[in-house]
Amino acid sequence: MRTVYLFTLLGLLAATASAAETPAQPARSRHDAGKYLATLDADKNGSISRDEAKGHARLEKDFDALDANRDGQVSQDEFRAHLKAKHEQGAERFKQRWDQADTDHNGQLSRAEAEKGMSYLVKRFDQLDANKDGQLSADELRGGRKPRGETKPL
Repeated sequence: MRTVYLFTLLGLLAATASAAETPAQPARSRHDAGKYLATLDADKNGSISRDEAKGHARLEKDFDALDANRDGQVSQDEFRAHLKAKHEQGAERFKQRWDQADTDHNGQLSRAEAEKGMSYLVKRFDQLDANKDGQLSADELRGGRKPRGETKPL
């Protein structure tokens, strides 16, 4: 269960690692959705219309996908559901990349495995390898993740 949690968490990090953060960017977690939408909700009806989404590139681009019930409004529930689905997709992609990089299938990544399959981990490999055994474990990755709000990936 802890491994599934880690892969889910790290999947979210991997999915958002390449995105540049700007004030107009959607919330990075389902918990921030209400706060983000409230800043855009000009008429304070609890939902975002297509007009209110204008000027927010990602929200405009994804508006139809976000508006699940096709009522022309994106509610907090719709926004959170969309973020959850993206999170799950990112977690699955991360797990696939991890499994592919872990060529000896021991549940850990050596430096060589990381270099070949998850090169963005190599830069911080020594820092992440808390027990200095030359392997990155799920627990070590969880302990070495960047604090929330920092823009650089692991």
